[in-house]
Parts: sequence; structure tokens; C-alpha cells
Amino acid sequence: MGQDKARLMHDGKTLLERAVSVLQPLCEAVYVASDAAQVEQVEHWPHIPDIQPGLGPMAGLVSAQRHCPEAAWLLLAVDMPAVTVSTLERLLAARNPDAEAVAFCLEPDGKAKDGALLEPCCALYEPTSAEPAAERFEARELSLMGLLTELVVKRLPPRPEELLNVNTPEAWAA
Repeated sequence: MGQDKARLMHDGKTLLERAVSVLQPLCEAVYVASDAAQVEQVEHWPHIPDIQPGLGPMAGLVSAQRHCPEAAWLLLAVDMPAVTVSTLERLLAARNPDAEAVAFCLEPDGKAKDGALLEPCCALYEPTSAEPAAERFEARELSLMGLLTELVVKRLPPRPEELLNVNTPEAWAA
């Protein structure tokens, strides 16, 4: 992207402010996971420093799970500006005691089937996902999508317009 996505403006808020505002109505507490280079911009909110900077969302998830191991973590990447409170309510409503995570299926037909690609950056991770996440992190297998393939996941059909992310200047301009 060439710049910090958290600082991009969308509807009068930074993407970070927007993500926090979407999470706040649904969460007992909202924490921002960040590496050392981002601490200044997250100082307004409770934050959890990445256990090892520069290793992406997996470092943030593992850091959060170590911070509060008994919590379920609703993970939302800042680069998903179309996610709404309603989107996250769907994840929470689908919690299942037999599942280690709840995630949206990314298949073009919207069917939540085995082997489907899942959206890892707008997902709910139960406490039972902590051990597999930590094992992958220690092995430097840093893909959250890879983690989801190892977990028991409650799969939800997506609303594709809500799960768009902005990873390139072209996507941001669109």
C-alpha cells in the first residue's frame, strides 16, 4: 500500500477509529494489537503490543490470546472498511461450543463447505484456538487462513460487499 492503512481516512475517521467504533458496541473491551512502530497511533485505546513485531495479524492474535487466554477474540483488520456492527453480530450469533472459530466463507457461490477459503481477519477466535495459533506462530507459519484450516470452524455465508479489504492503492481508490 505504501502507507499505514490504519491512518487512511474514510467517512471522516481513520480506518483504525472506524474499526474500533464498529467493535465497541459488541465487546466488553476493545484492544488494538500493534507493533512498536504503531504504538503512538493507538495510544488512545487499550493496546496489546505484538509479541514479535513485523509478523502480521498472527502475532496480534497470539499476543491477544496470551494477554487474556480465557477470552474469545473478535478480530477485525483495519483494512476492511465495509464491515459493520451487523457483520460482527452475525459472527457472535453463530458461536458454537464445538467450534474453535467462526468465520465467513469466501467461496464465490457463498456456500460454507469444507475446504472453502475463509476470511481470517474478520473472524471470532475462541480460547480453544490459542494453542494451535501459538504452535503455528512458534513454527513461523504465520498465515491466519492456514490456522483456520486446522481449526474446527463454524462457517458462515458471506455478504461479499462487507468483506472487501483495501490492500492496494487501486482498491482504496475504488
